[in-house]
Amino acid sequence: GRNRLGAEGALRLSEGLAKSHLEVLDVAENEIGNHGFAAIMKAAHGCRLSSLDIKQNGITDRGLLAVKELFALTALKAINFRNNGITHYGAVVFQELPKTLELLNVRSNPIGNAGLVSIAAGLASSSMETLNLANNKIDHEGLKILMACTAISRLKTLNLSGNQLKAIDHPYLSLCRDSAMEDLDLSGSAFDENSI
Repeated sequence: GRNRLGAEGALRLSEGLAKSHLEVLDVAENEIGNHGFAAIMKAAHGCRLSSLDIKQNGITDRGLLAVKELFALTALKAINFRNNGITHYGAVVFQELPKTLELLNVRSNPIGNAGLVSIAAGLASSSMETLNLANNKIDHEGLKILMACTAISRLKTLNLSGNQLKAIDHPYLSLCRDSAMEDLDLSGSAFDENSI
């Protein structure tokens, strides 16, 4: 990653990817944009790629929506969308996550509570164990949406740091008690002694 590959370079890379045995691809911080992302996703549909890091590549809602049909059909186990331009409009793609997906990182994308609705819907169809929702403008109402999703109980790691969480009611404490949760990050939240 981090080589300024650009969209054209991502197109060339994707041509070889479709015929390869590559399982891990890191193109983070390479300015691939929407077109480069689309090319990589088309190639990922027919190969063994299980882990894709596309952090900070200028991928927007438009780019994510363009590959909606392909996304759920990949064999990806881990994907890092951190620091792109994905809002709740693009997050609708996450309503149908790959069944094999174990890790989704959407940290620092302004998806908000509306985007969280889509992710919660997709959790049921995936094998998700790790979900990073840090710095996504999620508040207490968003946390309620997440808690209403029964698939949340199989998550082992959940990062909600840096969101707009201010209070936790007793039912939300069951997130740790009645689940597979091993790591819950709520740092950067405005909790006080009256919140719990």
